[in-house]
Amino acid sequence: MSYISLNEILDAIDNLDLQQKQLLLRFLQDELSHGRNPFQSQLSTLSEIREVRFHEGLTCPYCDDSNHIKRNGTYRGRQRYLHKTCGRTFNDLTRTPIHRTRYLDKWPQYLQAMLQGKTIRECAEEVEISVPTAFYWRHKILHALAQDKPKNLAALWKRTKPMSCIPKRGIVI
Repeated sequence: MSYISLNEILDAIDNLDLQQKQLLLRFLQDELSHGRNPFQSQLSTLSEIREVRFHEGLTCPYCDDSNHIKRNGTYRGRQRYLHKTCGRTFNDLTRTPIHRTRYLDKWPQYLQAMLQGKTIRECAEEVEISVPTAFYWRHKILHALAQDKPKNLAALWKRTKPMSCIPKRGIVI
């Protein structure tokens, strides 16, 4: 499985003519409307996760160094690695939202239920996990999404458009 970045996909879409874009749109709508889970192919096996995450080579998630990494046995069917420079061990899921979860096969179904706007209790019933587990998973996802926020106010200002009409009433200068 080869990994293509989202920017490469968007650049390729820009190069399509109108008929090809309409065909692509119809294909994507069919994929989503036939009840297929769009996350199933992304989270189906550990080998696929490994290929997507480490497509540029194996790196330590703690210090981002790719030198002196060796295999260090397995735990619960997951390959462990040892980084000899920093002395830390890690697996394919370390520092991801699905790290330290036991039901890897239930995550695609949980993500789909969450995207449909279901409550924690409804998600737990649909996926057949406990309510505390559903609560824990939801917060792992929300925490991962919150990590993408800008670090300072200047970065936030660059992302937003300046408001052209700011109400003057109540502003003391």
